[in-house]
Amino acid sequence: MAEPLRIIDSLGYPEVRDLLWNRADTVIWLDYPKRVIMPRVLRRSFRRSLRREVLFGGNRETWTGWMSREHPAWWAWSQHGTRRREVEHRVRDPRFAPLDTRRFGHPHDTATWLASL
Repeated sequence: MAEPLRIIDSLGYPEVRDLLWNRADTVIWLDYPKRVIMPRVLRRSFRRSLRREVLFGGNRETWTGWMSREHPAWWAWSQHGTRRREVEHRVRDPRFAPLDTRRFGHPHDTATWLASL
């Protein structure tokens, strides 16, 4: 019987990152620029704050939370370059050379690839 399919939506936490990448066969890298990411993050956070949407673990985004460095908007802005460099380093790492890496720089590219499957 084949192993179950796993999809991870991130690099994973540092403590398990290598374990996840060692078990992967494909990396789908959504390498979108800040001009694409930030409007999405801001719209989503604004909506969540306005509607008081319940998130994972029962958490909610609050208006006062927007001032925190932990807020998704602050995090996305400050971590964009760091995360990008981390993925770039990993896909060049010889340990992960066997991985089929698909790097998409714009949502249109991703949509075109998905439509081709």
